[in-house]
Amino acid sequence: MKKLFKIYLSAIKNSFNAICRSWLIIPFSAILLFVSNIILSLLVRIGPNGGFSVGGFLAGMFTIFAMSIFYHFLSIAASSQKLRFSDIKDVNFNFFSPILNVAFILFIVNLLASAIFATNNSLIIILNFAIVILCNPAPECIILKNYYGTETLTESFKFIKNYYIEWFLPYIIFFLPLLLINFNEVLLLFGFNDVLIPGNIFYKGSFYLFNLINFNIPIITILLSFILALFFSIFRIYLFEELDGKIRR
Repeated sequence: MKKLFKIYLSAIKNSFNAICRSWLIIPFSAILLFVSNIILSLLVRIGPNGGFSVGGFLAGMFTIFAMSIFYHFLSIAASSQKLRFSDIKDVNFNFFSPILNVAFILFIVNLLASAIFATNNSLIIILNFAIVILCNPAPECIILKNYYGTETLTESFKFIKNYYIEWFLPYIIFFLPLLLINFNEVLLLFGFNDVLIPGNIFYKGSFYLFNLINFNIPIITILLSFILALFFSIFRIYLFEELDGKIRR
């Protein structure tokens, strides 16, 4: 337990230093999210009635494109480097292909599940919940290990099998107020979450937590939730590094 506490403390300290050192990740990610939402809202309108074959495909590809940029920001922030303005024009897309590989597999799984369980949405949510839990460190496997496709998912599962307590304990602590008040709401947060977007669930969870304490200043709530989501996205990377190969059951 003492060793685990030191690992958490180290990951928290490194994450805080990374945010301070690469503070530009906050405006960079905010602009990326804002521009992406605008472009996605336009893309999904392509074709008749939102045209899935054209608009949906383009929206999906653009989402992966935006995610690869975000992963690039995270990889720099979580390293010893400092995120700079020049990283915008020098951004590489090394993460695009690995993300696309995993996203395609998950798309096929969800497509089959939707066809098989067409009359039971609950089973589809349960399946996605299982994917989010069992393959939770997929982003870290891509960012740190450069895994592709099924290798990303299998290695994520192996990691969770070995370190499920250490990995999910921070989640339990973060979501504890919500778990005590509305356990089902937390399950739905995971059930509707995208496993490839690491900070998304913390962003949504922060909104719920701020509502619990009646903190209702929209701009500040959005900003704090966004920063918390970025912090936990970086924290996950450091925690993955700390746990991977260091603790054995």
